[in-house]
Amino acid sequence: MIFFGVPTSGASQECQALSRRTLSAILFLLYCLAWSIPAGADEVRLRNGDRLTGKVVKMDGGILKVTTDYGGEIKIDWSQVESLKTDQPMVIQLPEKEGPVLEEEERRITVTEVGTPGAMRLSEVEAINPPPTFRYKGTVNIGGNSTRGNTQTEAVNASTRWMVRYHRHRLNLEAKYNYGEADGEVTAQNSLANVRYDYFLSRKVFLKGRTLLEKDSFQNLQLRTTYGSGVGYQFVDTARLTLAAEVGAGYVNEDFRAGPTTRTATAQWGIQMEFQALSERVRVFHKHEGFRDFGGRRAVRILADQGIRISLNKHLYVNLEYDFRLNTEPATGRKTTDEAFIFGLGFEWE
Repeated sequence: MIFFGVPTSGASQECQALSRRTLSAILFLLYCLAWSIPAGADEVRLRNGDRLTGKVVKMDGGILKVTTDYGGEIKIDWSQVESLKTDQPMVIQLPEKEGPVLEEEERRITVTEVGTPGAMRLSEVEAINPPPTFRYKGTVNIGGNSTRGNTQTEAVNASTRWMVRYHRHRLNLEAKYNYGEADGEVTAQNSLANVRYDYFLSRKVFLKGRTLLEKDSFQNLQLRTTYGSGVGYQFVDTARLTLAAEVGAGYVNEDFRAGPTTRTATAQWGIQMEFQALSERVRVFHKHEGFRDFGGRRAVRILADQGIRISLNKHLYVNLEYDFRLNTEPATGRKTTDEAFIFGLGFEWE
């Protein structure tokens, strides 16, 4: 016990001085200890021995995001994480299930005082704090050009795409319109509408149903209606990369401005891909849909859209796109291919 009072002798003065120095040393040590242990902080240890403290936000697409007081949001390659320790509730997404995970021998997640103890490999974690089961995403693109002088041209390109995902259900809506004019004469006029519904049997495998409507004045096409169903496989679906492929069968009805209406069965296939390139601001996309008609015209038809989107801010982006259309059995006097180079602005929200 330490007493404070009026010193009465030299010995008591020396004792008091020693007590004060001891008290100061203890307070200093407690101060340093308080600052050396972050309260409620998550800890991330990397394979190279580095250690970061902060708050784990999420892991998606192979990138772990941690917010810190000293560096803001830090992004870490998930493959370089040796262990993760947290005392906050987290949702760990596994290949076929979700749940809390506690620790493993190598590359481990440690959760203290949350959930039930267990063990797993870090390499099996697909996501931490994944997006909610209900998601939506929409884009609107507008492009075109106008020239005046020796040649007068007008062109307008517009499109919109929507995706809604809820548990095992995914709905995709798409609409496109292209119009071109040169010296007062129409040079291009076509449109399409596409409705797709996917039902996921598992995290990867899904059944699909779709209806595609196409109209093209310069292909003599009043309306082409394609119905179809099939099966697909979602290889990857993350913030950095999405990749899916599908096959199926369907039925096609073609109504031409001049000529007989045709009806035939068709085989269908498709690929959808989108990925980040160079940085988060640049995304490359490719969508390919193919059809092989079996009756009457026995045509091979391909719709392929590909391009680059460059983000200007959270919602606005520049769209550079190349659209290719192939029909090996077009209407009489029409070409087998159509191409469109599109430059415009887009708006995105999700």
